[in-house]
Amino acid sequence: MARLHWFHKANFINGFYGVETPNEASLLGTDKRQNLRGERSLVEKLKFISEQTGAGVMMGMIYGFDHDSDESVQEFIDFVNACHAPIVMAGLLNALPCTPLIARLQKQGRMIQASSGNNSDAENHGNGA
Repeated sequence: MARLHWFHKANFINGFYGVETPNEASLLGTDKRQNLRGERSLVEKLKFISEQTGAGVMMGMIYGFDHDSDESVQEFIDFVNACHAPIVMAGLLNALPCTPLIARLQKQGRMIQASSGNNSDAENHGNGA
């Protein structure tokens, strides 16, 4: 397949992709099925995109899904390293207002406090305040 030169003609030098997590159960649970389509792994898909566009791959990652565990921390780190992405925006899961996630967590009594929506806001991550 020929490289996608239109990417550069449109002055794109990087692409940002919401990968979210390498955990398949979490991707299914959040309806991120597009990350599971096809035969290629997520790492292979990101490499293919970079090779075909000639652009850098930046990705957004989230930790804190129900299927995440102490063991999945290393899987998360290994995935990030395998992708060779120059920029990775990693954050903790936030339950935003008016979403199915916040409704489910409230119903289950799992909300400590409302999220500010800022995934680097230390005031809203597990301090119980």
